[in-house]
Amino acid sequence: MQLTLDSINIGYPQKHEDLVVCEGIQFSANAGDLVGVIGSNGIGKSTFLRTLAGLQPPLKGAVSLDGKNIAVLSPKDLSRQISVVLTDPIATKNLTVRELISLGRQPYTNWLGTLSKDDLIKINQVLSMLQLEDIQNRICYELSDGQLQRVMIGRALAQDTPVIILDEPTMHLDLVHKVQLLKLLGSIASELQKLIVFSTHEINLAIQLCSHLLVMTKNDTRFGSPDALIKNDSLQQLFPQKEVYFDPKSKSFTFEATS
Repeated sequence: MQLTLDSINIGYPQKHEDLVVCEGIQFSANAGDLVGVIGSNGIGKSTFLRTLAGLQPPLKGAVSLDGKNIAVLSPKDLSRQISVVLTDPIATKNLTVRELISLGRQPYTNWLGTLSKDDLIKINQVLSMLQLEDIQNRICYELSDGQLQRVMIGRALAQDTPVIILDEPTMHLDLVHKVQLLKLLGSIASELQKLIVFSTHEINLAIQLCSHLLVMTKNDTRFGSPDALIKNDSLQQLFPQKEVYFDPKSKSFTFEATS
């Protein structure tokens, strides 16, 4: 399975002139990859993910899955190929953890929404994988922001799509849980052969834990492995301000402490 973008432009159509957020994006990722999308605030990471997920069309070019433009897929077929968790609040928090995760099985259930034996097995696997078994019967409004974030990721995993797209999945988590979650996503991508693409402000963690990165700047976007992006100075261009700089030796961003 391969997800490909060939020089696409992303943004929003306008009456007189389209609002282009970013242009010329080259991207090609495969099953088993964990891809981090990094860049400064307002650079277009969420717009990119929405375009990648088929929630809004590119202004130019196409998003292709195994060579097929996702724009031609029906909503049901697309929901069996790509699952997505955005930062938008969920419609209701009155469901239990298990019920919310079960919604991920909707693309596969009958018109009554009846869960099959296979559906229940998949839901139980997700609960175990994300260590949510102990809270599976709790109402979602009782959860912390971090717990709810894991449940939303669980819903995407229960959807069992080859592509999973996550907008800021480590939001609301402390450092330890950020590391644990990103390591878990890497294991899921590798062991279950999923392509997981996520945006993050945890750039140092992404450099260490992702197989590939999409670096978004005002001037261009660059895609590749962390080592390749370090070698061609792409990461050094991410924050051109003097306050923050990239150290190739430690493979991390740092800053000079004030005296």
